[in-house]
Amino acid sequence: GIIMLEYRVRGRNTATDATANHAVGILWNPSTTRSIWIVEIHLANTTAATAQVELARISVRGTAGATVTPDIDNHIDHAVAPPSGFLLDLGNHSVEPTVATEPFDGYWTAATIGAGKIWNFRAAPIKVLTAAGFGIVTADAVAVAACEIVFCVQE
Repeated sequence: GIIMLEYRVRGRNTATDATANHAVGILWNPSTTRSIWIVEIHLANTTAATAQVELARISVRGTAGATVTPDIDNHIDHAVAPPSGFLLDLGNHSVEPTVATEPFDGYWTAATIGAGKIWNFRAAPIKVLTAAGFGIVTADAVAVAACEIVFCVQE
């Protein structure tokens, strides 16, 4: 069988604006040759506020307020940095990414610190093509407060 490399990357997002489709946490694949697969996404409130979010594909990256660049420390066996060079974009974006699809799934969190959701796609991972992204965006015109985000990625 095929052996996949698995990574976990996490970061803390700042509050978003109260506008539909604003980026909360976007996994971006800058590679021109390698696809990646998302197997889990975690979202947890770090403040006592609700979050109304959706999952969507992204066609244009935008300009993130902060970016996490995974390295060998994000590999589950601490063996190799991600060959694709994927990135986790967070923070309030100065230029929002372009949402390319209708939402895959949505969720409302309770107004409690630690409330959240884990999306598990291990049975059918979400493929992120080259020069594309996938992630969490705001649903409707509701701001999302600061939250912790984790993506588990295979390539």
